[in-house]
Amino acid sequence: MMNTLKVRLLTAIVGHGFHHSVGEIIELPHGEAVRFIERKMAEAIAPEAATVAPPLRAIRTAPKKKTANRKPKK
Repeated sequence: MMNTLKVRLLTAIVGHGFHHSVGEIIELPHGEAVRFIERKMAEAIAPEAATVAPPLRAIRTAPKKKTANRKPKK
């Protein structure tokens, strides 16, 4: 059986048939996990921390549209 590590992604990763978002916790083969960590694409997590949900993203509200004050036509 292959050794695996759980990591939290610092970048989004997309490939043929899969996609992972920033903050997602995934399990990778040891060699691949080490490469991701070295390249600052992921950070290793403790096994007990794997059940913690990733932090929520800040939600930005859309700015209100400003309309010009026009005089009504006569």
